[in-house]
Amino acid sequence: MSTSSYLVAWLWYLGAVLALVGVWWYWTRKLPAVARNVARVVPAAIALLPWTVEVGHARLAPAWLIVIFEGVLRDGGSGWRAGAGLVAVLTVAILMVTLMWWRDRKRAEQESLPVDAR
Repeated sequence: MSTSSYLVAWLWYLGAVLALVGVWWYWTRKLPAVARNVARVVPAAIALLPWTVEVGHARLAPAWLIVIFEGVLRDGGSGWRAGAGLVAVLTVAILMVTLMWWRDRKRAEQESLPVDAR
């Protein structure tokens, strides 16, 4: 694949992912805050994480595709090369949602206190 074809493929992929994330963002707008944030962050993290196609190779592909190809389609393959990065990014994303929930809860508690107690 030539460099220009590679870049065009990535642009198409990113455009499609952004469109899907936008639709998903709209669909999840009525969920409770924590469920909404998790439902928005997890698919975006999965779809947007790039990973190298091969060890020592410069080209990137979506990590979820690398996990599928190496874990399912390759003889004796393991999806953990890209899967470990995917798990790490999902862990960070869930941690960020948890911190946002904790911050919002503390802010709501502060706002509900009487003026004298602050």
